[in-house]
Amino acid sequence: MKKPSSQIKSRERVALSGEVFTAPREVKAMLDLVRKESYSIDATFLEPSCGNGNFLVEIFRRKLRTARALLREREERERERERNPGLLRK
Repeated sequence: MKKPSSQIKSRERVALSGEVFTAPREVKAMLDLVRKESYSIDATFLEPSCGNGNFLVEIFRRKLRTARALLREREERERERERNPGLLRK
C-alpha cells in the first residue's frame, strides 16, 4: 500500500473532512500571485482552514520583511536628518 504524501495525514481524514495540507512551495507560489498584497502591511488575509498554518506563517514572514525594510528606511532618514539638520522633514 502506498504511503500518503506529507500533504495528506491519512486517507481517512481526507475522506471524512477533505483535509489536505498545502506544501510550503505551493503556498509561496500561490502568494506570489498576489505578491503586492502579501507584502503589504495593511493587507488582511483570511485563512479559514489554517491546518498547520503554512499560509499564515509565509504571510507573516513577508509582512515582517516589509516592516523591517520600512524601519531601515526610517532609521536612514533620521540619520540623514541628524547629519543635515537643515533638510526638509518628510
